[in-house]
Amino acid sequence: PKTCSSKNPSQANLQPWGNAGAAPKARWRKQDSAACSEDPCSICHDELSRDCCELECGHHFHRECIRTWLKQHSSTCPMCRVHALLPEDFPELPAWNK
Repeated sequence: PKTCSSKNPSQANLQPWGNAGAAPKARWRKQDSAACSEDPCSICHDELSRDCCELECGHHFHRECIRTWLKQHSSTCPMCRVHALLPEDFPELPAWNK
């Protein structure tokens, strides 16, 4: 059996189970329209002056555009392909010590 060589340590990070148990990487952050209006939405190409969201990777999209993209096309950011999750797909668990 082959073992990982020290020449290529990044190969160990390519395992699909490498992030098991880690917190989701994508989080939604509501942005004000002034911060979003600099670039167009890369999905629909309209101005980002309405209902803009930012993924954890830093890319901005219209909320409905990215929801549709993630549900119908891919579960990754359309710009950088970082895995992204919708908040309603993984709701918060109730606190155990209430």
